[in-house]
Amino acid sequence: MKFRSVIAFVVGTVAFFASAVHAQTREEIPLGYQWKGREILDDVWRIHHSGYNDVAILVYADRRTGVPLLEAFEHTKKERAKIDKCPALGNAESVPKHELFGAAMAALEKIDDDPNNDDSINNVPIIGYEAVDSEANPRCALIARELAGGTMLYTVVTHLKGEVIENYYQIPKKAHRLMDTLNERAIAAIKKAEMAAKKKEPSECGGEVAYKHWVMAWSPKLGTLYARNLEFLDKAVANGKVARIGIMVRTKHDAKGVALETTHSLYMAAKGDGEEFIPQKQRLTVDGKIAQEWGDGFHQWAGLTPAAMNALYTGKTAEIKTKELGRIRFTLQDMKESLELLDTNQQIATLTNRLEKCPE
Repeated sequence: MKFRSVIAFVVGTVAFFASAVHAQTREEIPLGYQWKGREILDDVWRIHHSGYNDVAILVYADRRTGVPLLEAFEHTKKERAKIDKCPALGNAESVPKHELFGAAMAALEKIDDDPNNDDSINNVPIIGYEAVDSEANPRCALIARELAGGTMLYTVVTHLKGEVIENYYQIPKKAHRLMDTLNERAIAAIKKAEMAAKKKEPSECGGEVAYKHWVMAWSPKLGTLYARNLEFLDKAVANGKVARIGIMVRTKHDAKGVALETTHSLYMAAKGDGEEFIPQKQRLTVDGKIAQEWGDGFHQWAGLTPAAMNALYTGKTAEIKTKELGRIRFTLQDMKESLELLDTNQQIATLTNRLEKCPE
């Protein structure tokens, strides 16, 4: 493959690419305290930390299209095992990494009595793979994530002296952070190109639009109303993390498209220290009164009760208490009106999809 010579060249000249000349001409992305990612060639980045001077952490973009992620990962794993003289990596297990929210939903389904749900994790999208030559004494590793518009972003980690990488556990988190940033850029570029080309798909199939204090996002299967302005009341706990909170609406329809049942759930997602996670919900308060509480484990996925929804409809201010972010406050002004508009948009998307006018 064409990139083999580039890989060998980069690994053999890490010190050169750290020079001041390249620091001035190439972009640098902070990845946390004393961690940074620096572009050293087009589509090649180096992750640096002063405590890991003997460890090469290099991120590459494989922009080929039409190549299955697992196939590309397995091939690259074999190649890196040879290039980096780390034969154990070639036979190391390729551990799949699942989409976080989908994995959580699959875990929730398993609490049902239906045995068909036991393998629901198999239906959750795989967003990447990871392999390490030795869990106990790692000397080299390969970490990959999907790349929008390409095959994958992958991080090669090797100890330049063939020794054990101390505190290896810190490296994947930083690699994920940089790869997430690069993938977000790729997604943004694709969206920009699609907008410029004026996509032919009907807008009725889904969308996302800001409306007053809310953001409505809908598709044929799901609608979510996100609160636009979140106020973190416990700043020491939140510590710079960002979050998204919304009301997720799922509606079951009959064969004619008539709504049979609508359920509401409190959607939460957060990001901090380069990691994405789902905060643990503890209590929902509306205008100072407790509207709903959640326990641990599977209780976290309990939907909003009718009483809680009524409180949200009639209240002025909501406050959700979480374990990782503390208390978060947001206004309920225009929420009922926004949910009604969201419901209309989703019904249109559902009907448009039934007419087979939406892309797969």
